[in-house]
Amino acid sequence: MMTVNADSTGPVQMVRLIGDTMGDDISDDSNPHGDTSIRAIVFNPLAVEFTSG
Repeated sequence: MMTVNADSTGPVQMVRLIGDTMGDDISDDSNPHGDTSIRAIVFNPLAVEFTSG
């Protein structure tokens, strides 16, 4: 498992993923096991401002 921390200026704080073997990251077979997969995405706090238009 690998965790990638992004810089604090963007919307994504952290992505945790699991890689597979030395082969292709995404396979085209019917077996979903062993492929790279995203396990978690943590977002930085966001502010939403509504305006009448």
